[in-house]
Order: sequence, then C-alpha cells, then structure tokens
Amino acid sequence: MTQSITAPVRVRAAERQQKAVEMRKAGAALAQIAAELDVSVSAVHKMIKKALLVSLAQAQLAAAELRELEAQRLDARELRINTAVTKAMRDEDFSLVARLDGQLAAISAARRKLFGLDEPEKHDVTSAGKALVTDFTKLTLEQLETIAKGGDITDALRGQD
Repeated sequence: MTQSITAPVRVRAAERQQKAVEMRKAGAALAQIAAELDVSVSAVHKMIKKALLVSLAQAQLAAAELRELEAQRLDARELRINTAVTKAMRDEDFSLVARLDGQLAAISAARRKLFGLDEPEKHDVTSAGKALVTDFTKLTLEQLETIAKGGDITDALRGQD
C-alpha cells in the first residue's frame, strides 16, 4: 500500500531534500550535506538530482505554456491583419496592403523565432571514434570543402567549439 503524499515520512523526506538543495546552493560538499542530514552521499546526490529534474520539468512546462500563449496572440493578430488586408484589397488601397504585408512578415518571423525554426542546425560528426559536435554555419568554406571531400574532419574542425 502506498503512503499518502502528506504522510509524515514523505513530509520529512521533502524537508531533507529541500535542506540538501539549500546547502548545495550555499556551496556545501555532498559529504558535508550527507553528514548534516545523516544519510549517505549517494542519497544526497539522488535528492539533489531529483530536485533538479523536478525544477527542470516545471521550467519546461512553464516555457511551453508561455509559447502557447504567445502563439495564440500571434494567431489573433494575424487574423486581424488578414481581415484588414481583405478590406484593403476590396477598397483597392494597395499601399495599406503593402504595409499589412510587412506586418504579416513580422508575425511569421516572430513565429519562427518562437518555435526555433530558424536556429542553425547542429550535426554530430564522428572522427576516430570520438563524437564531435559543431555548428556548420560557423565553418569556413575551406573547412566545409575539406569535410565534403572526405578529408580529415578533426583537422577541418580544429578551433571549433
């Protein structure tokens, strides 16, 4: 039978985890935290790792919610502008259509940025059994040619981080 989330043992465990994270943030070593909480170093490591994973999941959820809200705002703005374009076309106000087209382009750019569609691609490359990751948009033409011709990738990527 599983314990209630509010069971005293779970509350104490949560308090220990919170204390471990606070001590770690203050610069305490894992061994020091373990001694203070009277648990093993591996237990402290697990506590901190779990807290970080929960924190990361919460941040990712919040970011996804913000992206969704921004996407909805962009959708509503795009609909208003498209309605205005239709009216301007009917009225043959082509200078207004041109201005509105610029606004639609800005919305498209904002949407691409919001969803990371314009980010440079990163590729995993393996050389001598060692994985190298590089941003190919930062390579020189000479480096790209060396790689394309099957040359030594390690030499071509020297200096790339």
